[in-house]
Parts: sequence; C-alpha cells; structure tokens
Amino acid sequence: MPALQEEHVVQLLRPLMRTRTVLEPVQSPPETCARERRRRHAAPPPVPAQPHVTREFATTRFGGFPTAEEGETWPLCDSCADDLAFVAQVDHSRDGLHDRLPISFFTFFYCWNCHPWGRDSERGGWLVRSYTALRRPKVLVHGAEPDFEERHAVPRLEKSLPDAVGMRVHCLELWDLVPGGSGSHEA
Repeated sequence: MPALQEEHVVQLLRPLMRTRTVLEPVQSPPETCARERRRRHAAPPPVPAQPHVTREFATTRFGGFPTAEEGETWPLCDSCADDLAFVAQVDHSRDGLHDRLPISFFTFFYCWNCHPWGRDSERGGWLVRSYTALRRPKVLVHGAEPDFEERHAVPRLEKSLPDAVGMRVHCLELWDLVPGGSGSHEA
C-alpha cells in the first residue's frame, strides 16, 4: 500500500472542514457577567426579583426552568404520560451559525422513568422543541423546584473534521488509504 502523502491528505480533508459549536461551562449566564461589570460602575442595583423571572430567557443552559413560547404547556411522556424532565436549551442565535441554521433556539426534554434511548422500542419519552425565533418567550415554570440545578454554557466556534463514521461516509478515498483494521481507522 502506498504511503500517505501529506499534500494529498490535506487536499482530501480541506473540503470536509466545518464550523461547529462547542458549549463551554461558565459559572453564571453571560448577561449576568456583563451586568456585574456595569454594576460596579453604576448606581446601586434595583431590589432583585426571583431569578427565573428577571434573567435572560434564552441563554444556553442545562437544568433550571426552560424558555417556551407563551401558551405552551409542560410536555408529557408518550409512553407513561408522566411529566418530561427539562434537560437543556441551546440558543444558536448567539453562536454565529444561526444564519446557516433554520433553528435559532431549541429545548430538550427527557423521560427518566421510561429511558427510551438504548431500548428496542423507542415510542417516545423525549421531546425537542425548536424555534426559528422566540416571539413571546416566557419561563415555563413547573412545580416548586427544577429537575436539575441550572448550569450555564457559552458557545465557542471552532473548526472540526468528521468523526470516524463521518470520514467513512464523506471521504471514502482517504478512509480506504488508511492501512489496517480493528481500530486503526478510528485512531
């Protein structure tokens, strides 16, 4: 088998480079950090209200209470009819990919009773709500406490190549040039 030449590999890989969004954990929502900097140089802050009412609705986060359009209700599991748990929401409008994606915001709910993924019969048990834009957003509060403690993330764009499965699909010529088997392709 011929040796892989760097120029040939670069020529094959260059068209596969894509921009992806990496979510990096942060201690507080980005808007809170900016407000804190402004607060240090401004008048005393107003009396704080409940955080799920006053904070930025559409921040990327895991846990807490989700953002929804006015009039939406809490989703139920298709299998057990119990409430789905809110897991995460992602705001693509802030990450530079929104002009290429038809969805600017989505929320993800999951049923921890049914655990639908990894089972033979996936009847439901999870829900993704997607929005091209949030016209009348509100915090969808359900019960006294959220299912998970709220954790924030900020998007960071970086260049990326497909994983081993994507490489086999999108660049078969290079895949076939990699010698060996049993994991050498993935490595």
